[in-house]
Amino acid sequence: MKVMVKDRERQQEQEPPTPDLPRLERWKHCEDFFGVPHLHGFVYNHPKIPDGEYVKTSDIVWFDPMLNLCQTRHTLYCLIGKEEK
Repeated sequence: MKVMVKDRERQQEQEPPTPDLPRLERWKHCEDFFGVPHLHGFVYNHPKIPDGEYVKTSDIVWFDPMLNLCQTRHTLYCLIGKEEK
């Protein structure tokens, strides 16, 4: 099991499998006042937002931690690294 965990950690630190997707780095899952989930983080490769800008995403539609992908209401993000605490 330790080997799988270490492989997973190594995979999370690598470049995104789909380099054309917007990516979110140093991300954190949050909920607003009404309990609606979204992410905060630094965005790169977004068509409308400059690289390195800190953003709050729109509402999360689905999240796949195994693929490091998160679909928000408007954008599919590739999540880089682990969730910040």
